[in-house]
Amino acid sequence: GREEIEKVYFPGLPEHPDHALAARQFSQLSTPPRYGTMVTFTFRGGRAAADAFIRAADRIPFCPSLGDLATTLSHPETTSHRGLSAADRQAQGITGGTIRLSLGIESTAAILDALEQGLQAVAGGR
Repeated sequence: GREEIEKVYFPGLPEHPDHALAARQFSQLSTPPRYGTMVTFTFRGGRAAADAFIRAADRIPFCPSLGDLATTLSHPETTSHRGLSAADRQAQGITGGTIRLSLGIESTAAILDALEQGLQAVAGGR
């Protein structure tokens, strides 16, 4: 993994707390199971790192709500979860450094390149 990233939330990862449930549910739809296109990750550098990533990954549009054919990203602390108390957000693993990514239909190379651009900005901001 990347040292800039503190945690990744994706049900396709074996360490996800609901991985077994997701594997059972998604294996009914396809073999091997496809776990969806929503990935959430939290930067060690908190809000400053998330802001740097959002600015630098400028080929991925920022959207307050996700679900498009194109890859988009959001910052749950200031959008979807802004109405929760800080304690409630913390209990859900949402910090200033959390980014939610919805993967679209662009080429894998284009998405990875845009993500790398954002990650380099986070790494450079340490």
